[in-house]
Amino acid sequence: MIPIASATPAFDPEEFFKWASATVQKSTNAEAELRSVVSRAYYSVLLTARDALFGGVDAPELTSKMRDKLRKRYARGMKTSRGPGSHDIILAAAAEAGLKSRMVVSQQQLVWLETARVAADYYRVPGNYQQLPVQITSWLQFAHDSVALASNLLPSVKRLPRFRSVVII
Repeated sequence: MIPIASATPAFDPEEFFKWASATVQKSTNAEAELRSVVSRAYYSVLLTARDALFGGVDAPELTSKMRDKLRKRYARGMKTSRGPGSHDIILAAAAEAGLKSRMVVSQQQLVWLETARVAADYYRVPGNYQQLPVQITSWLQFAHDSVALASNLLPSVKRLPRFRSVVII
């Protein structure tokens, strides 16, 4: 067991991106490794957006009251009965904040990256890939595409304004 000192600085989600980027460059084409690259690229963007919008580790500024309000707000366009979860809220808030701040944070790109992560983490049988709105022809190419998209999104996501400073319509 690795002890975690209380004075240890918070984990920087960019470490996920650095690992994914380095790993995909030297990949042995092992499917498990490439799937992990896709997942880490996604989490680098998601956690960076969460920290920018809601204040650092575990989003202390995302109170339960705000979370409930955001769930109701973003549930409107959802096709699932469960309603939006934390990932949905963060991605929708990031796209909205980016739009209002005139930054390039595309909802479509965020959703593509999230869908890629779900495919990498949960879809084990190639025949099931056709159900996904993303094309997987090669895990190596898919991993490269995911890292490239994360690389494009991260600079804008880092500059997202705190969510409370974004006008909620």
